[in-house]
Amino acid sequence: MAKPSNDAVNITESGKRNREHGMFQDPLVSARTEELEQGMNKQLQEMVEKGRLTAVYSFVVEHRGGTPIGVRPPLRGCYNVIFVVDFADGSALLRVAVPGSVAYPDEKVRAEVATMRYVEKMTSVPVPHIYHWGTAAENPLGLGAFIVMDYIAHHQSLAQLLGDPTVTDDTRQYLNPKVPKDTLARMYRQVADIHLQLSKLEMPRIGALRQNGPDSFSVATRPMTQDMNELLLQGGIPWSVLPPYRTTYETSDEWYAALADLHVAHLTFQHNKAVDSADDCRDKFVARHLYRQRARAGGCFGTARPQRKSVKKKKETFRLWVDDLRPHNILIDADLNIVGVIDWEWAYFAPESYVQGPPWWLLLGRPECWRGTVLQFRDEFAKSLDIFLKELRAAEEEEHRGEGRNGQPADQRLKPLNLDADARVQLSDRMRQNWDSGLFWANYAARKCYGFEPVFWGLLDEKFFGENAEGGYEGRIPLLSEKLKWQMESFVEKKLEESKEGKIVDWDADEAKSYLADILADLN
Repeated sequence: MAKPSNDAVNITESGKRNREHGMFQDPLVSARTEELEQGMNKQLQEMVEKGRLTAVYSFVVEHRGGTPIGVRPPLRGCYNVIFVVDFADGSALLRVAVPGSVAYPDEKVRAEVATMRYVEKMTSVPVPHIYHWGTAAENPLGLGAFIVMDYIAHHQSLAQLLGDPTVTDDTRQYLNPKVPKDTLARMYRQVADIHLQLSKLEMPRIGALRQNGPDSFSVATRPMTQDMNELLLQGGIPWSVLPPYRTTYETSDEWYAALADLHVAHLTFQHNKAVDSADDCRDKFVARHLYRQRARAGGCFGTARPQRKSVKKKKETFRLWVDDLRPHNILIDADLNIVGVIDWEWAYFAPESYVQGPPWWLLLGRPECWRGTVLQFRDEFAKSLDIFLKELRAAEEEEHRGEGRNGQPADQRLKPLNLDADARVQLSDRMRQNWDSGLFWANYAARKCYGFEPVFWGLLDEKFFGENAEGGYEGRIPLLSEKLKWQMESFVEKKLEESKEGKIVDWDADEAKSYLADILADLN
């Protein structure tokens, strides 16, 4: 995930603190992570030099079948390396998770395979067909957790079509203002159809999928989010403070509270580049504490608890969410038809309000990495959102007329889920409400530890707590107890000392859990 440069300065020319970036990645942890990634690169180079790639390509042929007619050089992505074999009737690939880019490769691959097979079974979304997969221990090539699946032939990605070609910074992406409106509408229409289908997939708990049999799937493990992966590999957060592997969640409130705790854990455990100054640390401490306080009360996300015990909340269901579903992973042909959606890692069943929010990537870039302020991002995003919602309504109308794609009624594959009539409420209306109410931003902040501060101070602080003329923690001191004020100053002193040390701290698992538990207890 792209983040702002570590060279950014946190003071503006006017002398005011700059809250337009979040926390930077820990440069020492990132360097160690890159060393792990280089290990895979060296292994690949050694395989090329010793002529061992033949075994890799033969492994693909063995599990895909057919007549091979050629191979392609290994390709490296953000989280995986792939080996493509061309056949007389198509192409297939071996995809291996890269250590250093992925914290838990076996867990990632297991959930990703289950998700892809589930989506393939239940929708018409074009996902690669999987022939074989396994954990690192099950890989006879010794390369790590893997998937053998179809390679989807395509002309380019949606990001290449819509991206601004004048931007050369790899960490930033912007929507090309010169994209013809009819082209943008055409692509949004197809993406809207994908979102509409995925929004109907439901499960009774929050968590990652597991495949129990050919036609049996269940939520069985924690949601391994993209953010959690980044916290471990870019922030040095102890693995033991993440939710345990077998943890799933029965309510949205439980999940949001867990994410808010993770925000505090991030600020607590990242040793380097966590804060720029004493006041910057106070900003981050107060923002993450107040957000956690609000989340624990159920007040951020439209899930506030009923005042009377006699009022029972309706049993929640949860929808499929993919953290990395974005234009980079949407493939199109030369005629501008979407032909594939790839990279289903970081997929899990999440609160409905995730799916009922607009796609965060309509401008391609992230608000915390934007060329201006988050408020400028919001205003520009709203223009693209109007176009997307218009196309989503068209997709809904087509579905209601029974004009499904691939020659079958639109809802036919979803019948085994026993969706009730509420599923017919228009997603476009829910997205509009989600955006207008600010729920979109509350959810975005919940999912983004590294991008949290710009969104909180720019778009959530005054919404939750009223006017803040001073603009930062100073205006929120009255909301803190005397005990919490003391805790904040003690915390600030500790973080400033850490920032001088320039070292990596590898915590004992039990000590990390105990330390975080003490901090969270003090915040209550």
